[in-house]
Amino acid sequence: MCFVGGCNLAGCLSPFKSGKGNGCFLLFGEGLFHIQYSQSVLGDKVTLDTFDGPMEVNIPTGIQSGQLIRLAHLGVPYLQKKGRGDLLLKVIVLTPKSISKKQRELLEQLKKEGL
Repeated sequence: MCFVGGCNLAGCLSPFKSGKGNGCFLLFGEGLFHIQYSQSVLGDKVTLDTFDGPMEVNIPTGIQSGQLIRLAHLGVPYLQKKGRGDLLLKVIVLTPKSISKKQRELLEQLKKEGL
C-alpha cells in the first residue's frame, strides 16, 4: 500500500499515491497530487490515503499546478522530539492529451467566454 507523503526536511523520502490511483512512486521532499483541470478551476473534495488512513482533503477553487496543500501535523514523526511534521501535497494539474468531440465543443465555448 502506498501513501501520500511529505515532510519539511530537505532530502526526506516520501512515498505517495497519485490522485488517480494509478501508481506509487517515491519522492524527496513532498508528495505529488494529480488533479483534473475541472477540479483546479471549480475546487473539489477528494479522499486520500494518508499515514493515518483515509482523509478528505479540500481542493481550493482556482488552485494552480505546483501549488502546495499543507496538512498540518500529519506528516512524518520527528526523530528526536514529540510531534510530526506537516504533510505537503504538491498539486499537478493534468492536461489531457486527447479529448472527445463533446469535451472539445465545451472547451471551445469556455474559450469564447474567456476561460
